[in-house]
Amino acid sequence: MIEKYSFGTIVINGKSYTSDLLISSSSGIHPSWWRKQGHRVEVEDIETVLDDDTTQVLLGQGQPGRMIASDRLKTYLATRKIQLIEEPTPAAVERVNALLNTNEHFVAGFHLTC
Repeated sequence: MIEKYSFGTIVINGKSYTSDLLISSSSGIHPSWWRKQGHRVEVEDIETVLDDDTTQVLLGQGQPGRMIASDRLKTYLATRKIQLIEEPTPAAVERVNALLNTNEHFVAGFHLTC
C-alpha cells in the first residue's frame, strides 16, 4: 500500500523512495525508473513489466502533470487492449491503492516531482 506521497518522496509499505518507480501488481516495486525521453514514456520504458494479464497502465505524471505517454505507447497499449490512465501523481496514488484491493493486473509508473 502507498502510505504517503509528497513532492519527491513516496512511501510504500513503510519504505521511502525518492526516485521515480514502477509498481507491477505481478512483480512488485521496480525502483529508480528512468525513461529514455525524460518526461515522455515510451514502450521500452515499461514493456519489461507488462504481462499477458495486465489490464491497466497508470502513469502518475508528477505533481503538475508533466510526464506523458508517447503516441507510440498509446497505440501499443490500445493494440493489447490495455487501458491507459494518466493523471497527476496524487490522484494516481489513490487509484493504485484502490486497485490493490482488487484482482486487476496493473502497472503504475510514478514520476515523483515535476
